[in-house]
Amino acid sequence: MLLKNNGQTVVSRSVSFAYAGRSVGQEVVYSNAGDQLTNLPTGTYDIYINGPVHLTRKFTRVINAGSQTADVTATKLLAGDSIDTRTDLSAAPADKIDIFDYNDLVTYFACKVAPASPPPGKTCSSFASDFDFDGDIDIFDYNFLVGNFNKSGEL
Repeated sequence: MLLKNNGQTVVSRSVSFAYAGRSVGQEVVYSNAGDQLTNLPTGTYDIYINGPVHLTRKFTRVINAGSQTADVTATKLLAGDSIDTRTDLSAAPADKIDIFDYNDLVTYFACKVAPASPPPGKTCSSFASDFDFDGDIDIFDYNFLVGNFNKSGEL
């Protein structure tokens, strides 16, 4: 999560997510009420939230004196932005679901994350395209990618 006020970063920290379902539009949800932002000075804030394979969402909130909480829990994030772990383990997603994400999904399709025996011809060490976090890179992950194809984050 990134919190900005007048373009200046006020807070930058990791947040918790909950898996919401296997249908496009029911992707990961930022849901941890314990991550609410409190004791914020009066002002207008831009809040950016993204998940490990999800597009960034931006929320603008006005914080008034006496109401110093910005709650953006229960926020749905669109899945399908893979990380190509074959080239850079520290890389961040591109914040766009595009042909590179499709290529990663096809490369790892039918893999299980850290499987005992990968399908013939596959190296399944990557979680990059497991958009629903079920341990399988399958048709459900493909549906997320196709349903959100060519969409970009709001960063």
